[in-house]
Amino acid sequence: MLFAFFFFQFKPKPLFLKLLKFAGAPKYTLTMKEVIFYLGQYIMSKQLYDEKQQYIVHCADDLLGDLFGEPSFSVKEPRKIYSMIFRNLIAVSQQGKLVLKDPPFWAGVFTNAKVLKAVFTYFVGVIQLT
Repeated sequence: MLFAFFFFQFKPKPLFLKLLKFAGAPKYTLTMKEVIFYLGQYIMSKQLYDEKQQYIVHCADDLLGDLFGEPSFSVKEPRKIYSMIFRNLIAVSQQGKLVLKDPPFWAGVFTNAKVLKAVFTYFVGVIQLT
């Protein structure tokens, strides 16, 4: 049940959609799993990750930094990342009705280290968390 939200439908806000489309997102409504995948693709394609500490993303001079309001962030801080992502999404129901505008209460439930590693290894693609 914890990962059920990965299959909710979200409509990215215009600038975030532009970023996701740059990374190959083919549509305007995406699941969280797709948002995370294309965000990871964007980070990889723009090489925003730190060469030595690959779990650090440097985005000060990039649209991602403007959208997230941070010059850099660590993928080891899931609550912060999900908060930054949710600020740029509008959740929609299957019929296209808005169902929430703010990060849901479960956005910060990732406390298990194995769950974190699995989610963020997927988030950053081939980058290995150590």
